[in-house]
Amino acid sequence: MGILGNARADRILDHFAMDPTTSTRRAGLELGICHQTVFNTLKADGQHPYHYCRVQEVLPNDHFARIEFCNWFGNQCGVDPNFPEKILWTDEANFTRMGIFNQHNSHVWAHENPYATRVDSYQYEFQVNVWAGIWNNVSS
Repeated sequence: MGILGNARADRILDHFAMDPTTSTRRAGLELGICHQTVFNTLKADGQHPYHYCRVQEVLPNDHFARIEFCNWFGNQCGVDPNFPEKILWTDEANFTRMGIFNQHNSHVWAHENPYATRVDSYQYEFQVNVWAGIWNNVSS
């Protein structure tokens, strides 16, 4: 009999159906099964460990501001095709007292990518911001 279709495989698949974010090691401990067997069962079932996509919290009013900006930007590019070259492009990193989210150890087991997200930054909390920018191929 293959890895799927037996009671142990059913227990493993049921466990991950209830909590797809658990690790194979934790599931193995809770089920009393070797974590490698848990991993092999999930793989044989066609599941993959998808990582979370880190996103910033989006508030209800943000949608309209984003649409307005996109319309404005499109109009500016229509008037001046070189408009994007005149922009100071920036990026930033926020360090908060909430700690660090270790994306490597967090995943969701599923047959297809669920595009799971995790809010990891908030607009209203204490934070230190590090900023960098590039303009016209010159770093600042």
